[in-house]
Amino acid sequence: MKEKFNLVVSNLKRVLSNSDLSYKIYMVFAILTFILIGVFGIVPSSKVFIANIKLAIDMNKSNSMLSSKLVELKKVEGDLKAVEDSIFFLENYLPEQFNVQDYIVDFVFSSGETDFSIDRVTPVKEAGDVINLAIVFVGNGNPVELVNILESLNRVTEIQDLKVSQNEGYTTLSMLVKTFIMEKQ
Repeated sequence: MKEKFNLVVSNLKRVLSNSDLSYKIYMVFAILTFILIGVFGIVPSSKVFIANIKLAIDMNKSNSMLSSKLVELKKVEGDLKAVEDSIFFLENYLPEQFNVQDYIVDFVFSSGETDFSIDRVTPVKEAGDVINLAIVFVGNGNPVELVNILESLNRVTEIQDLKVSQNEGYTTLSMLVKTFIMEKQ
């Protein structure tokens, strides 16, 4: 076995001693090495590099969008601080939710000042930010004074229809009232 190995080594030395032939063999090995490195090393690395470039571009776009959103948010924050004191008053004039009982309490206090009382309150229609109520007042007061007080309430109220009738010693006012709420944006 050692003889065969020595024979192969001696044949290899003889072949490689020819400089032209050994140069060609070394070139083939070099080319094969570059091909193997290229296929198994550079191509996957370049794919990862290209994917990272796309990721970096997307992150840069996201960063610029977030920066613009931050600027917009700071502007809105400044606007909110400018109107912060007015929000409480706006809630009194245009509430976000309509509570019939709160509205009726305002009407009871107002009608009590003019010697009227509420006989009936009926929600007629609700559409978006508008609510219509049919309200009947009964009493001995001045109807003009009652209407003036109702129109001066903090909550935005518009009297759509008003009917006044005189009965045996008392006055009946039937009115259709339109009130507003502030819808969330």
